[in-house]
Amino acid sequence: MSSVSPRLMSIALAAILSIAGSIAVPMPARAADTPEPRAVYRTGPGDTIDIAVRGVPDLTRRVAIELDGTISFPGLGTITASGLTLHELRVLVKSSIGGRGVSLRNLDGGGAIPPEFDDIHVGIASYRPIYVKGDVVKSGEYPYRGPMAIREAVALAGGYAILRGDRGELALRSLDFKGEQEALWLEFAKERARVWRISIELGARGENRDAVIAAIPPSAPVSRDNVSSIVDLAAQQLDSRRANDRREHAAVDAIIAQLDDEIKVTSTQVAAEEKAYEADLAELRNLTTLKEKGVVNPQRFADARRAVLFSSTRILQANAKLGEVKRLMSERTLQKYKLTADRMIALYLELETATVRLGEIQAKLRSVVEKIHFAAGNSTIATGQQETAPSFIVHRRGAGGITRSIESESFELLPGDVVDIALLAPDAPRISPPRSSHPPS
Repeated sequence: MSSVSPRLMSIALAAILSIAGSIAVPMPARAADTPEPRAVYRTGPGDTIDIAVRGVPDLTRRVAIELDGTISFPGLGTITASGLTLHELRVLVKSSIGGRGVSLRNLDGGGAIPPEFDDIHVGIASYRPIYVKGDVVKSGEYPYRGPMAIREAVALAGGYAILRGDRGELALRSLDFKGEQEALWLEFAKERARVWRISIELGARGENRDAVIAAIPPSAPVSRDNVSSIVDLAAQQLDSRRANDRREHAAVDAIIAQLDDEIKVTSTQVAAEEKAYEADLAELRNLTTLKEKGVVNPQRFADARRAVLFSSTRILQANAKLGEVKRLMSERTLQKYKLTADRMIALYLELETATVRLGEIQAKLRSVVEKIHFAAGNSTIATGQQETAPSFIVHRRGAGGITRSIESESFELLPGDVVDIALLAPDAPRISPPRSSHPPS
């Protein structure tokens, strides 16, 4: 009997699985598949599925199981994926893909080939969340990440909420105080960086960036990365302000230099006009003497008088222009002085505000620390040494409805579980719910 190649056997197996998938009968696990987890988990609405086919990018997608328990996948249509174990889900999806005539490109150049099971990846990208309620610090919804016991769920919820009534209010206020303390430390870091930036702008030589960060004690409940970011922003603001100040001074200096050149040119013009005036005046005096002797043409004498008047007018115009340029020079020089003076005044006012703000923040920090100690001390006094015994009720949705059971801290949860936690004193009566119950139809 001739031997059958492994490749043909895989193709035949894919065809068989396709037929099996169409009638929703799960296939037995193959040796290569991942074994079932210790606690049998069945998929349900809210789970997100990762599907990938090697060499077929169009079949690489992440899809969510809808409320009706199905997933919609282009090229595969609608598949009922709810209520399956992870192994059953993998077999179902792989068989659906194998029965759709999907072809892979043959890397050896031999044309398209159908995918084998090992070419197809099916996994759960994210599970349904779990829910924790009752005597915990923060009830609510929490993500499920791998094997998780009840004790991990309690840790996610912030631990047990031992206090109730006025004592519980103290515990909650203590959390508020801690949040306020962290916010104040961030504000302190901001104002500290602000004082550092202003001091450098004022010309002080002192702390560098690392010294400012080190001013926030390691015990402060604030991220060092946040502190570094605050100081970096202050340094960037310092560079921007310095650059802007240089631009303003450079613009004024350019105008002053231009006015200085204009003063020099106008002063030269005034000197030339005064020299021309003196020459015209000397000519007029000479012609006046000759006129008295009757040897000067009257027209020439009149022209000399007009030349003197014209020269004196030009001197007045040049002096007026020189005065205007000098006035502008004085204004620009004063503007340059005011740029520096106003900037220094603004910086000192800003430094004063930042210093006062630092003092206020330090006072608030001391107050918050006292409040935290007070709340913690009263919580200890209120609870005393009496221990409480936690009770855990796990609500789990299954094929037959919702079951309810009493479990221990080490009980492993599944996605979608609801954990109800109650803290009872040792002598308090305990109400034991039945191991399982179903909601009325």
